[in-house]
Amino acid sequence: MPSSNFQSHKLSWISLACDSVISVNFNPMPGTLLGVYNDVKDTKEMEYLVQHYRLDAETTKGKIALADEWLAKSIKRDSLPAQIWQKIIYQIITE
Repeated sequence: MPSSNFQSHKLSWISLACDSVISVNFNPMPGTLLGVYNDVKDTKEMEYLVQHYRLDAETTKGKIALADEWLAKSIKRDSLPAQIWQKIIYQIITE
């Protein structure tokens, strides 16, 4: 049975590979980003992003930009929720 250290490295490698594929190949469609925005719009992090980037969360353009920023930060921190990953993967495989 592999050690937990091995499992940790394996998961890190998988995460790194997914991050690389997404950062190179993933160009989220506006509909996907609006869906992501709607999923996370009531979080404290989204409140921070609205204030920090001074984006208008009342406009479609602002929502898309906020969702894009939220995704980038979540991927960097390796904290993207499973349901969001599923939306991203679905978009990638159905393009």
